[in-house]
Amino acid sequence: MPRILAIDDVLDNLITIESVLNSYLPNCQVSTALSGKKGIEMAAANKPDIILLDILMPEMDGYEVCEHLKNKEETRHIPIIMVSALGSMSESRVKGLDAGADAFISKPVDAPELVAQVKVMLRIKEVEDTLRNERNNLEKLVELRTEKLFESEKKYKSIIEDQTQAIIRYKPEGILTFVNDSFCRMLRRKRESLLGLSLYTLVAPENIAEVRKKVEGLTKENPLGIDERKTILPDGSVSWQQWTDRAIYNNEGELIEYQAEGVDITGRKNAEANLRESEEKFRQLAENIGQVFWLASPDMEHIYYISPAYEEIWGKSCQSLLDNPTSWFDPIFDEEKRQVRDVIDSYLEDFDELRFPEFRIKKHDGTTRWIQANAYPIKDNTGKLIRLAGLAKDITQRKKLEEATNQITGGIESVTGNVFFQTLVNSLAKVLDAEFAFVGKFTEEAPGKIFTLVVNQGGELKDNFEYDLEGTPCNNVVAGELCIYTENVQEQFPEDHLLKEMGANSYAGVPLFSSSNMLLGILVVLDKKPLVDLELIKTVLQVFSGRAGAELERLNTEKALVESEEKFRTIVEASPDAVLRIDLNTGITYASTRAAEIFGFEGYKELVGKPFNELIAPDFREKIESIFKNVVADGTVRDEECMLLTKEQSAYHGELSTSVIRDNSGKPFGFIVIAKDITQRKDAENAIKVYQENLRSMTSELNLAVEKERRRIAVDLHDHLGQSLAMARIKLSGMKNEQLPEKTVEDVVETEKYVIDAIQNSRTLTYELSPPVLFELGLAAAINWKLEQLNGKYQLETNLEVEDEIPELSEDLLILLFRSVSELLNNIIKHAKAKSVSVKINFKGRYLNINVNDDGKGFETAGVDTKYNKKAGIGLFSIRERLEYFEGKMYIDSALEKGTKIYLSVPVNQ
Repeated sequence: MPRILAIDDVLDNLITIESVLNSYLPNCQVSTALSGKKGIEMAAANKPDIILLDILMPEMDGYEVCEHLKNKEETRHIPIIMVSALGSMSESRVKGLDAGADAFISKPVDAPELVAQVKVMLRIKEVEDTLRNERNNLEKLVELRTEKLFESEKKYKSIIEDQTQAIIRYKPEGILTFVNDSFCRMLRRKRESLLGLSLYTLVAPENIAEVRKKVEGLTKENPLGIDERKTILPDGSVSWQQWTDRAIYNNEGELIEYQAEGVDITGRKNAEANLRESEEKFRQLAENIGQVFWLASPDMEHIYYISPAYEEIWGKSCQSLLDNPTSWFDPIFDEEKRQVRDVIDSYLEDFDELRFPEFRIKKHDGTTRWIQANAYPIKDNTGKLIRLAGLAKDITQRKKLEEATNQITGGIESVTGNVFFQTLVNSLAKVLDAEFAFVGKFTEEAPGKIFTLVVNQGGELKDNFEYDLEGTPCNNVVAGELCIYTENVQEQFPEDHLLKEMGANSYAGVPLFSSSNMLLGILVVLDKKPLVDLELIKTVLQVFSGRAGAELERLNTEKALVESEEKFRTIVEASPDAVLRIDLNTGITYASTRAAEIFGFEGYKELVGKPFNELIAPDFREKIESIFKNVVADGTVRDEECMLLTKEQSAYHGELSTSVIRDNSGKPFGFIVIAKDITQRKDAENAIKVYQENLRSMTSELNLAVEKERRRIAVDLHDHLGQSLAMARIKLSGMKNEQLPEKTVEDVVETEKYVIDAIQNSRTLTYELSPPVLFELGLAAAINWKLEQLNGKYQLETNLEVEDEIPELSEDLLILLFRSVSELLNNIIKHAKAKSVSVKINFKGRYLNINVNDDGKGFETAGVDTKYNKKAGIGLFSIRERLEYFEGKMYIDSALEKGTKIYLSVPVNQ
């Protein structure tokens, strides 16, 4: 019965999920947890088949819970479906995938979608569990994932890497006289360490004679030569380059030097080596796996290839099957022929794997063999089934040993990683009745040692250890053979101190290989008593060594595959922008999923093959074509804004980032284009511009209203309060001449002084609020009044210079300029510590210009003379904004201890 664990901090959500699953999937067992911590405990204890996980939870959110579960060996293979209102957000999905989630469902939960997702994950889980039980299936998985790894790396290199040429010049005797940066990077050495060296000292010793011969063989008639060279880099690694050498002669025909251009072909060389290695692996796999590997037509009426194992298992020649493709069917037992024929007759063209029922064949010598066979589809680029590939293996020994190995199989079929190895050695020790069992890992970095992964003694796990192979029976196992010493093993290996410490009398060990026949480790059992059932021991070790080796290889391969796929996914598929690869004729050869979304296509396949200029608005096509030409010419990356078109010909704002792709020789063969939808950014920029204009208008109106209110208050002070105070003073002066008591006269005199101070203060306040001179005599008189005020109050030397007649100004502009100059003069008093200040006014063209200069301490203007820098202060910012409303400008010229000059310039409409 499938088990499902739902984790959510909201009880109602858990009740809903449990109700839906019980209704649609009555055969499933549903358990719930109200917190991430509780969910982790239940997952570790119950090993559910699927986990439904909410994202937003207190203490531990869904991302943390997911990472925790995926980092634990016992729970890392449990599929996790994240259920959250955030599920529709790409950022949440990317973060969830990074954490290890397998799928997403958005809240509120849609019952059919939830049930469908759970069913899919159950099927996936079932397939994964089954695959782990079958070495053949696991080998297929490793092969498929290896292909994906190759494709991912290929895509990654085509997008990111950009090869450049190395250029060198050297004398006839080989001394380097010039090297460029690419050559230095290629050899991983600094320029100064290369100049003056002999070229031949940089070539691998085994290539020196050949390279020298080719270079010295260049003549005036045939000055060019191309060869491939191997170089040993400073870290000991090997680099391959392809070089084009040119002999350079003077007018007299004398050889003066050589010039060479080189490109790094290490990748190509490695690829060729890997291809040869891959082909060798296939040959070894097909001919040495002990199974029948075959290739046939979809109807299995024609056999294209049959491996030599057919002759051993069927007892017939391979040629007999090629001559009569159905002859493999004849030896099958009659009661099982119909089942096999039904599978052949009923399979559909769209399948991932074809499984035959296990069947028996009778050989010519009368012996019976049990056969297990599987077939896999091979399709062309259009998805059409063109061939079947299959494996058939002799499982007779497995059938005989099923009863003995049921306990082991039952323990390890649903676990992986370290738990798998713990279960395996424990089960082996019990089934084989052995005191000790362990799994050891072999590494090429330490070829003379074994590092144990799991050690079992007497049914208990012990600490891991490492030991030298020399002088031990394991040394023979590492050589690639199953080794069994039924008794007296210590006498045969007297230098093995571990055998003595264990008190071992018998030993059996088997090597663990990868699918490519690479040694990964060993599986060993030891006992204090002699080993008796050798056939059982041998077969059990051989059977489970394959599974253990496959598990070791799976861990290594899966790690590399995950890293590569994650790298590619992160760079391309998780990008919020569209990524396209385009050939030199601007035809699209690759498009990301996001590209289909941005351009309004149903899938990326619709984009492949289309001309890229069909995605560009007609008015911008000539501009974009020119950019492509420039990128090819200079190799630079261009970011350009343009109008893009969707599939339905709807135009929107876009930005293109283009870079050239070059082959190993440096020749361009295409482009990478990253397209961004910047419609929102453009809309935001326009909205900001409108907002800024409205803000400036509102600020100007507000300043004018404030100034009007200042004038009203100043008039009230002058006309009402000032007159009242003047009358009070007159009255008090008159009272002094009357016959009053002496004490009363003294009070009147003192009161008159207070009234005089009040009159003076009201006049000062009136001028501060709105100086009458500004509106009665104009801007120059008002500024002069302000300067005289500063001179009298702060003993500051002031000067006003008016070069031209000031035109008539509107009231709001008049107020703005006076308040701006006042603000600048106040800043000088507060911050500059100046001794003198001058103001110059002139009118040039239609611009009124005001310069305010001081000899104060000055300041650094870097970043200050910009609109949005906080260093400029709110005062300067306000002046700048109000000036811009009138299409005016402010400029600042200052330096430490050099004083400050501030220029105000504004157009005047006469």
